[in-house]
This record gives sequence, structure tokens and C-alpha cells, in this order.
Amino acid sequence: MAYELNQAECLELQAKLDEFLRLSDSSSTLLCDKGGAVLVDSGSEAENDLMAALTAGSFAATRELARTVGEEDFEAVYHQGGNRSLFIAGMCEEVILLAVFEQENSQVGLVRMMARKLRREVNHVLAKMANKQEVVAEDPTVSFVLKK
Repeated sequence: MAYELNQAECLELQAKLDEFLRLSDSSSTLLCDKGGAVLVDSGSEAENDLMAALTAGSFAATRELARTVGEEDFEAVYHQGGNRSLFIAGMCEEVILLAVFEQENSQVGLVRMMARKLRREVNHVLAKMANKQEVVAEDPTVSFVLKK
């Protein structure tokens, strides 16, 4: 079962993500569901579907690692590269953020701070959907069905 995400909700999430991209100085970012389906993206990378699937897999593996060491969950995952870094954070049970940023343009602390703000905003949008009836999705791994 999944929740229907209509055009107005997509536009609202898109505006929040665009603002996050600007304020965090990230080069690209996306919100995906825990099955790896892209909900919205900003500053797009060419391979967003692949990035979303890998993000969901990485986040699921990290969640299990947290449980292995006695934590309920880890709030975020940070991968530092030579030039580019990734920040992955759960927005809620169903939605994950991926932010790609250049080391010379942004700092992980700024991305983390803006991600916390985005989490509150995403949860506000999703809370308005809480009373919606669940729908059947063609793909059983998706949490949201995009409807026009």
C-alpha cells in the first residue's frame, strides 16, 4: 500500500527542496521513498533513478548497522570524497534526502543544519496527507503514488 501524492503536494515539496539546495549550497539533491523511487529532485544529476535506489539501499543498510550496535537508528550518513560529498538523512519513516555537495562550496555542518529545517517542512507537508486513504501501487516497493 502507498499514499497518493498529488501535483500540489509535489510542487510544495519541490519548492522546499529548491530552497534547501540554495541554502545548503549543495550541487544537487533529491527526496526519494524507502523503495528508491524519486519523489522530487533539484539541481539534478543525470542518474537520479540510480542515485535514489542506491540512497535507499545505503540508508536501509545503515539503519541495520545502527541496530547492530544498539542504536535505534542513525540520523544521517555522510560520505566524504576528495571533491564531492554525500549527505543522506531520513526525513521521516518513508522519505530520504540525498544531498550532493562540493567540498569547496559547502560544509557538512551547513548541509546538516538545512536538512533539519527541511525535515520539519517535509513532515508538515506529509502530515497534511495523513488522513488520505492508502492506494494500491503497481510497484509494491514504493511508498507514494504520484497522481496528476
